[in-house]
Amino acid sequence: MIYIDLDETIARTWHLHLYRRTKEGREYLAKNIDRLYTPAIHPVLLEIAKRSTILTNAPQDYATALTTKLGLNVPIIAAANKPFTTLPEGSLVIGDEAKDVITAHQNKLPSIGTAWGYSTKEQLEQAGATRTITRPEELPDLIIEFEKGNLRYQPIQPKYDFLPTSEWRAHAPEITWKALRTYYPVGDENFDNFSGDILDYKKIKDHTPEEITKGKTLQFYSKGRIHSFVTCKEVINKFLNKLKNEMQPSTAISAPNSLPEYCYKIDTNRVMTYNLNNKTKTPRIIHREYPKQESRQGSRDIELHYTTMSIENATVHTDITIFDDITTSGTQIEAIARLLRWKGHKGKVYALTLGKTRDAF
Repeated sequence: MIYIDLDETIARTWHLHLYRRTKEGREYLAKNIDRLYTPAIHPVLLEIAKRSTILTNAPQDYATALTTKLGLNVPIIAAANKPFTTLPEGSLVIGDEAKDVITAHQNKLPSIGTAWGYSTKEQLEQAGATRTITRPEELPDLIIEFEKGNLRYQPIQPKYDFLPTSEWRAHAPEITWKALRTYYPVGDENFDNFSGDILDYKKIKDHTPEEITKGKTLQFYSKGRIHSFVTCKEVINKFLNKLKNEMQPSTAISAPNSLPEYCYKIDTNRVMTYNLNNKTKTPRIIHREYPKQESRQGSRDIELHYTTMSIENATVHTDITIFDDITTSGTQIEAIARLLRWKGHKGKVYALTLGKTRDAF
């Protein structure tokens, strides 16, 4: 069985991404795909897609509309929640994102990373793609290799150190917590502009450093039109001075996202800590080696962090501020503090976040 991604693997659809940021936009896109999208699909990709199953995180109505527009009558697994999708043994995963490659690893399957979409060739290789290609013409021979049993799964090895289980119950370091304000999720009756600003901050990770430097604006579809309302730089600067005012004298380090950093176009938290450290480069000490389901209501299972986060050998001798965008239960920051202490950090530990949910610290 071959599972192939849809957007940016089979079809070039990045210009439609802004519609997918809101429920209204997604509904509009599904209903107006004929007007908004002109098919541009490589004949090799079309032939491969015809004998594959589409595996996409896009919603069903959009995926169905797009595949129909492309002339594809194939099985579709939509809203797939990659990279946490369960796939059958003996399958092959093809996609343009590091997230597709991680989906394969989660299922111990071989993968082909297509370096003409979201992720770069380097990011696909970091994710551990079995093969990485830059041209559709390279795909048929690799699929033949797979069908002959010659394209086999290759496990990815951890790069850094995980907290030993013997340290999981060790005394937790004292953490001084500070959040700018309470964050309310979309749909909450208290959802406000500040919470919306945090969501804008989280969207920056889909833009390259070059786009941000050139003044890239965040766009979305709402109330019947496209809104271009703020640049990525403005979003960062909106929070930066407030964070600096709250930060204790220390070195800022960035908490990881729920997926490894190579799954995004930019490491937004690291950009923020670079600015908090007065534009002094600080290495990313803490890494998300393996994916973790993103917390929606807050997870108090700290062991999920111990088994997915690792630490470099680099030592910070000053007091440390752990920066994150939102904290829900505080378990991620506690896990980071334990990792730091295990590696010999002796200073104070502060936690500084843009927002906290109601039940955090």
